[in-house]
Amino acid sequence: VLVQYMEKDMFMRLSGQDGMQVWETTQQPEHTVYFAALGHQVEFPLGSTTSPEECMRMFVALPGRDKVRVLQLAGSAGTGAFQGVPREGKCTEFAKLDDEVRRQALAAWLAECSQSGVEA
Repeated sequence: VLVQYMEKDMFMRLSGQDGMQVWETTQQPEHTVYFAALGHQVEFPLGSTTSPEECMRMFVALPGRDKVRVLQLAGSAGTGAFQGVPREGKCTEFAKLDDEVRRQALAAWLAECSQSGVEA
């Protein structure tokens, strides 16, 4: 088996805009959420057809403080108890929410990040 590897910057320089479209459309949703949380601009694959499992994976990939914010946007009653530290039960709380509420909360978080100057 032969595995080839190329740095992203080199790939972009050689492939241009077409390469960026390939990169954006082939990355996993978890990576997209990670990049969004870091403030990098990447197309966020969240639409009306996003499955409940994809929403859960996206939520799990977020940093603690962003998980708390998504729960607040979802109107979750237990958000006051969360501080954004590991093992508080944020994922369990998110899993209790209705599928559409989860999707809408993630979409609202993304919109909020875009408006506040953090490119997602």
